[in-house]
This record gives sequence, structure tokens and C-alpha cells, in this order.
Amino acid sequence: MANLALAAGGALGEVDRFLSPTTSASSDASTWQAGWVEAALHQEQLADFDVATRFAACAGRRSFRASVYHAISESFTPPGPLKDERYSAALHAFATAHEYPSLPIERVETPVSGGIMPAILGFGTAPRDRTRPVVMAIGGPDLTKELVYCLLADGFTRAGVELLAIELPGSGEALRLGGLLRKQAQRSSSAQRSTISTREPTGVRCDRDPGFRSRRLR
Repeated sequence: MANLALAAGGALGEVDRFLSPTTSASSDASTWQAGWVEAALHQEQLADFDVATRFAACAGRRSFRASVYHAISESFTPPGPLKDERYSAALHAFATAHEYPSLPIERVETPVSGGIMPAILGFGTAPRDRTRPVVMAIGGPDLTKELVYCLLADGFTRAGVELLAIELPGSGEALRLGGLLRKQAQRSSSAQRSTISTREPTGVRCDRDPGFRSRRLR
């Protein structure tokens, strides 16, 4: 998990500081979970200080890292209210990061049978260009669209390629907030390809507000 955090934008010094105590033989999942939460909360505190001192870009980067750390802490948390709390904290930190200067994104929602399939479209600092290629990235059951974005967006957008980070039914927000089950995944991925090939077809909402908040989809 430490390698995943670093690949997604985490800082080696932060990981070492907060996770070193968990390397003892007596450490268990709750110890690891607490270490990642502490790392995330520390970044959020520093982000608040950056905002107060008008270092908005730094605050955005810290919020991104807090999102990554919260997401990893959730993987060490057993099912229950605390696991939902950790997941919500990761979503909140990711949304907060986009209130400050950072890579622009759009939230793309595709209607599918039974609900909405959410995705994040990252297109870099250049204006949107409908002629640019788009890579669809699907993280799987234990990798959220936010983590996929943090892992891949910078490299693709620097190369002039847009990234669509998708959560299929049975994973992430599509499951937890939308109630979409895994058996709907194949039809949903086909619908998402249709969505991105036309970019903004009728019935698909692309929110341009980079500070979007995740909400329950009905």
C-alpha cells in the first residue's frame, strides 16, 4: 500500500514518518489504518494553513495527498460505519483539492440501467479539445476513480491525452452511493464508451465545476 500511495502522489517523508511505527511485529490492520488517517489529517491541517497564508496551489497538492492517504486507510478498515467514514473523507479531500489550482477535471455521469455510472475526465491545463485522444482507465473493485486519476492523470495529460477514470458497477461510488451491482458492468462500460465518444450527448451531465462534491445518486 505504501508503494500505491507513492505512485499516486504521496510523499516518501510523510509515509515514513507516519507509517514507520506500524512495521513492528505486533502491528495489525487497525494500526495501519490509524497511521494512514494520521498522515491524511496532518496534510489537511497543513492545507488549511496554506489557504490562510494564500498558498492555494500548495493547499491543493496537500489535499490530493490527503485524499490518497484517506483512501488507503479505508482499505485497512473492516466493513461498517467507520469504513464509510474513511471513504467519505477521501472523496471530500479529493473534491477540496480541485477548489485550488490543479489539473482541470470534469465529472461525467452516464445514465445506465438502475442508476448513474460516475467518472472523472482529466484533460490537463490546456483548454478542452474534442480532437484529443481519450484513454479509459478502470481501476477494478478496490481502486477508486479518484486513485486512478491520481495515479495516471498527470502523465497522460502532459502527453496531450485525456484520461477518463471510471468506476464500474460493483465498485467505488457506483456501488456505495449508487447501488449498482457488478452484473451490470459490461453494459455500463459500453454506455461510457458511447458517452465519451460524443463527449456531451443528451442525457449525460458533465459538470465543469472543479469543486464538485460527491452526493447520493438516486
